[in-house]
Amino acid sequence: TQFRVVSIYIRLLFFPYGQNLDWDIEPSYSLFEFKTLAGLLFLLGILALAVWIYKKQRVIAFGIFWFFITLMVESSIMPIEDNMFEHRTYLPSFGFFFILAEGIFPWLASK
Repeated sequence: TQFRVVSIYIRLLFFPYGQNLDWDIEPSYSLFEFKTLAGLLFLLGILALAVWIYKKQRVIAFGIFWFFITLMVESSIMPIEDNMFEHRTYLPSFGFFFILAEGIFPWLASK
Protein backbone atom coordinates (compact mmCIF):
# COMPACT_ATOMS: atom_id res chain seq x y z
CA THR A 1 0.00 0.00 0.00
CA GLN A 2 2.78 2.43 0.86
CA PHE A 3 4.30 2.20 -2.61
CA ARG A 4 1.04 3.62 -3.96
CA VAL A 5 0.77 6.16 -1.16
CA VAL A 6 4.29 7.54 -1.66
CA SER A 7 3.61 7.82 -5.39
CA ILE A 8 0.50 9.87 -4.58
CA TYR A 9 2.56 12.07 -2.23
CA ILE A 10 4.97 12.79 -5.09
CA ARG A 11 2.09 13.58 -7.45
CA LEU A 12 0.67 15.98 -4.87
CA LEU A 13 3.99 17.81 -4.67
CA PHE A 14 3.94 18.45 -8.42
CA PHE A 15 0.18 18.84 -8.88
CA PRO A 16 -1.53 19.72 -5.58
CA TYR A 17 -5.09 19.05 -6.66
CA GLY A 18 -7.49 16.56 -5.18
CA GLN A 19 -6.12 17.05 -1.69
CA ASN A 20 -8.11 15.42 1.05
CA LEU A 21 -8.12 15.56 4.82
CA ASP A 22 -9.11 11.93 5.20
CA TRP A 23 -7.81 9.74 2.40
CA ASP A 24 -9.51 6.41 1.90
CA ILE A 25 -6.79 4.22 0.43
CA GLU A 26 -7.75 0.60 0.09
CA PRO A 27 -4.93 -1.62 1.39
CA SER A 28 -2.95 -3.73 -1.04
CA TYR A 29 -2.96 -7.41 -0.31
CA SER A 30 -0.32 -8.41 -2.83
CA LEU A 31 2.82 -6.86 -4.22
CA PHE A 32 1.66 -7.96 -7.65
CA GLU A 33 -1.48 -5.81 -7.78
CA PHE A 34 -1.06 -3.46 -10.73
CA LYS A 35 -1.21 -0.18 -8.77
CA THR A 36 1.17 -1.47 -6.12
CA LEU A 37 3.67 -2.84 -8.62
CA ALA A 38 3.49 0.37 -10.69
CA GLY A 39 4.14 2.43 -7.55
CA LEU A 40 7.10 0.24 -6.63
CA LEU A 41 8.64 0.54 -10.09
CA PHE A 42 8.08 4.30 -10.10
CA LEU A 43 9.81 4.73 -6.74
CA LEU A 44 12.68 2.42 -7.70
CA GLY A 45 13.12 4.49 -10.86
CA ILE A 46 13.38 7.69 -8.84
CA LEU A 47 15.92 6.12 -6.47
CA ALA A 48 17.91 4.77 -9.42
CA LEU A 49 17.92 8.28 -10.90
CA ALA A 50 19.28 9.68 -7.62
CA VAL A 51 22.11 7.14 -7.58
CA TRP A 52 22.86 7.75 -11.26
CA ILE A 53 23.08 11.56 -10.98
CA TYR A 54 24.79 11.62 -7.58
CA LYS A 55 28.23 12.67 -8.86
CA LYS A 56 27.04 15.43 -11.21
CA GLN A 57 23.92 16.77 -9.49
CA ARG A 58 24.49 16.31 -5.78
CA VAL A 59 21.78 18.74 -4.66
CA ILE A 60 19.14 16.96 -6.73
CA ALA A 61 20.29 13.55 -5.49
CA PHE A 62 20.31 14.90 -1.93
CA GLY A 63 16.74 16.16 -2.37
CA ILE A 64 15.57 12.76 -3.56
CA PHE A 65 17.33 10.92 -0.75
CA TRP A 66 16.05 13.47 1.79
CA PHE A 67 12.47 12.88 0.64
CA PHE A 68 12.68 9.11 0.99
CA ILE A 69 14.73 8.99 4.21
CA THR A 70 12.51 11.44 6.08
CA LEU A 71 9.36 9.75 4.79
CA MET A 72 10.58 6.32 5.94
CA VAL A 73 9.81 7.27 9.53
CA GLU A 74 6.05 7.09 8.92
CA SER A 75 5.71 5.12 5.68
CA SER A 76 6.87 1.63 6.33
CA ILE A 77 5.79 -1.90 5.62
CA MET A 78 4.31 -2.17 9.11
CA PRO A 79 0.51 -1.92 9.02
CA ILE A 80 -0.87 1.33 10.34
CA GLU A 81 -4.48 2.35 10.76
CA ASP A 82 -4.37 5.37 8.45
CA ASN A 83 -2.49 4.63 5.27
CA MET A 84 -2.17 8.21 4.08
CA PHE A 85 -2.06 11.65 5.64
CA GLU A 86 -0.71 14.59 3.68
CA HIS A 87 0.92 16.11 6.76
CA ARG A 88 3.44 13.25 6.67
CA THR A 89 5.08 14.98 3.70
CA TYR A 90 5.78 18.30 5.42
CA LEU A 91 9.39 17.48 6.30
CA PRO A 92 10.08 15.28 3.24
CA SER A 93 8.83 18.06 0.94
CA PHE A 94 12.00 20.04 1.70
CA GLY A 95 13.78 17.55 -0.56
CA PHE A 96 11.38 18.48 -3.35
CA PHE A 97 12.07 22.17 -2.73
CA PHE A 98 15.85 21.58 -2.86
CA ILE A 99 15.36 20.04 -6.29
CA LEU A 100 13.07 22.85 -7.37
CA ALA A 101 15.52 25.52 -6.22
CA GLU A 102 18.42 23.78 -7.93
CA GLY A 103 16.49 23.84 -11.19
CA ILE A 104 14.94 27.31 -10.98
CA PHE A 105 17.78 29.48 -9.66
CA PRO A 106 20.27 28.73 -12.46
CA TRP A 107 17.49 29.31 -14.98
CA LEU A 108 16.59 32.68 -13.40
CA ALA A 109 20.25 33.70 -13.16
CA SER A 110 20.69 33.17 -16.89
CA LYS A 111 17.89 35.64 -17.71
